[in-house]
Amino acid sequence: RRSWMHLLNVGDITENSQKWENLSKSEQRQRQEGRKERKWRINNPNFAIHPQRLSIRNLPTFVDANKLRSAVVKNLVQTSEANKKEGMKLAQQAIVKAILVRDTERRGEDGESRSKGYGFIAFKDHDSAMRTLEFLNDNPKVFGGNRRPIVEFAVEDKRKLRMQEEEKQKFEKKLAQKQQEKGTQGEGDAEGEEMQPTKKTKKRKRPKLAESDGEKKKGRGAKQREKRRAQKAAAEERAKAKK
Repeated sequence: RRSWMHLLNVGDITENSQKWENLSKSEQRQRQEGRKERKWRINNPNFAIHPQRLSIRNLPTFVDANKLRSAVVKNLVQTSEANKKEGMKLAQQAIVKAILVRDTERRGEDGESRSKGYGFIAFKDHDSAMRTLEFLNDNPKVFGGNRRPIVEFAVEDKRKLRMQEEEKQKFEKKLAQKQQEKGTQGEGDAEGEEMQPTKKTKKRKRPKLAESDGEKKKGRGAKQREKRRAQKAAAEERAKAKK
């Protein structure tokens, strides 16, 4: 906490500064109120200065997150010691997130929520954040117009940051578990297919063709009855012949 205390007033313009006269009444008021707010926060043990996150206020309403990011990337490339191609790659990687706060109740001609004129930009390293602050702060030429951006290191609520970090870790853990379960299930399916015994296919019996009444196979009893009937008929024939 104490190691970053020197960043509290970086970018501030006081009433004794020559730059104060260049500020509009609105910008002077915003800086005075911002200074009071930051002083109150830093005296609260639940707040701390974030060395890699900038608070940016007093932006023109037409500036969106993409324009903000593009301006920052351009400056990081120009102030980088690497060549242009490598510098562009490093500059884009240096920005973690850039957001603007919007008014959901007010919309522009394009139908999108109007910008409230302030936002935040987070970096992977402190050096990129400092170079961006020195470039954007009190510089009306970046986006054009008369507004001078107010750029300061963000004073964050540690409780909120802790909750966000916990939520992030939970999400990453849950995602990793899902991927692991998906991989395990795939291996199990493959093993199941390999280990599954081959089922013997039963041969289907061909249905016997229907036999005619004369061709039906007779049983033993039927044969005996038929034999007796034949013997009786023969005896009757012999008896008739004698008469």
